[in-house]
Amino acid sequence: MALPLKIFVDDERPYPVGYNKVYRDGESLLMFLRENKDVKISLLSLDHDLGEDKMDGYELVKQLVELNPNISKIRFHTSNIVGFHNMGNYLINAKKAGEATGIKEIVPNKWVVLGDGSEYEDRFIKLKTM
Repeated sequence: MALPLKIFVDDERPYPVGYNKVYRDGESLLMFLRENKDVKISLLSLDHDLGEDKMDGYELVKQLVELNPNISKIRFHTSNIVGFHNMGNYLINAKKAGEATGIKEIVPNKWVVLGDGSEYEDRFIKLKTM
């Protein structure tokens, strides 16, 4: 039996201990999900700013709602506060509308990756609609 996937999406940060997949852009994650429709993700951590000429986290979240993969928990670790609110609120509103049924939980606090990825902390910045 395969380990539950813990996926970290970020163009720069080192991925934290405990994650077993990292994607440096949203396009790569979406390609993986389209090719592996039955995959189960226990945790998905998203950045907003994913590199120049790349889709940002907000567009990635919109695509995730359309794909509706099986994700137990989504959290956000972006330093872009507006992007954090846009991504999180889009997902919350999609769930309220009966979409994104494959996504079970949205973590309302911003998550910060420190140093080499071996440490992290929750910041008490909450999504507005929670």
